[in-house]
This record gives sequence, structure tokens and C-alpha cells, in this order.
Amino acid sequence: TYYEGEIPLLKLGDEKLEVDEGWIVISFSVSYPSGNQNKIINVKGNRIPEFVIREIFSNSMGEMIFITNIAALNEADEIVYLTPMSLIPMK
Repeated sequence: TYYEGEIPLLKLGDEKLEVDEGWIVISFSVSYPSGNQNKIINVKGNRIPEFVIREIFSNSMGEMIFITNIAALNEADEIVYLTPMSLIPMK
């Protein structure tokens, strides 16, 4: 499981965002550099969309991306906001 630092791009795209056992990520934001701007994509669910992975591959390899506003349902079906992640996608 990756929370910060380098992550293989394939892992970033293939894995669901996971937290404590029994908790389910329901939404998050992913922020990444794209050319001379920073893109922020709001996601429902627990997986980074394929189009975002393609953009990161084209524009953001080796640069910091952030996963923020992570909302999860805990075992009591309460929404909990989690600590942001900072990752560096690598080949």
C-alpha cells in the first residue's frame, strides 16, 4: 500500500484506494501537473479514472501528485475524511 513517495504508474491505475479494513473510499480528489497548469479532478468511487492515468503518464511522470479530500465510509457507515496522500508516479 502506498501513502507517499514513489509509486509505479501501473499500481496507481490498477489499484483501488484502500484504507482500514472494512472501510470503503467513496470519493476523493486527485491533483496533478499538466503542462503549465495544475489539474484537479473530483472522483466518485475508489479508483483513479483511466483518462487521468493517461494524462499523468503524458505530463506528470516523476512529479508530485496529490490525492486529497478522501472520504470513506467506516464500519458504522459514518463518513470519515482521511489524511491526504502525496505520490510520485514512476515507470
